[in-house]
Amino acid sequence: MNANRLFKQGEHILNADGLTVGDYWSWAYSDILNNVNRGVFAEFLVGSALETLQSPRQAWNEFDLQYERFRVEVKSSKYLQSWNQEKLSKISFSIVKTKGWNADTNINQNKKMRNSDLYVFCLFTEKEIRTANVINTDAWEFYVVSTGKINRKFLEQKTIGLTSLKKLATPVKYSQIKSSVDSLIEKKLLD
Repeated sequence: MNANRLFKQGEHILNADGLTVGDYWSWAYSDILNNVNRGVFAEFLVGSALETLQSPRQAWNEFDLQYERFRVEVKSSKYLQSWNQEKLSKISFSIVKTKGWNADTNINQNKKMRNSDLYVFCLFTEKEIRTANVINTDAWEFYVVSTGKINRKFLEQKTIGLTSLKKLATPVKYSQIKSSVDSLIEKKLLD
């Protein structure tokens, strides 16, 4: 058995009294609003829209998704937290340069850089915890931006706020992610 394969929800955990992989996922990842899980969920949404979910997620790879020959970085933010908060969170996304690690080659880069061709910024827009539904894609906005544009406008900046992001891209819905990415690629804006 290959340890790096896609497990199915109903697969039984061997010698564990009927437990399934789905039981584990439900226990570990049900709080999708949690910062760590929300980021992975955003990657999943973008990956599903781009039809790139054939292989398991590489948690520490230098970029999040491979779409055709393009490297995609997915970042997420939200107003709500999964804990009590006195006010809504300020929206910001990380654009920090890093020394990337390539999961296929096990090689670290020597220079800090933004290791993708494009970013998809994912914003969970709900502001009322009682009615928020993180698995409703209509409650999300997606912003597609070339890394070249981010590099030119933000140089060494480590984060980008929503106001600045809206100057770079118009929000799209889940169903428009693929066409927005394809449009960026077709217009050769990935410089």
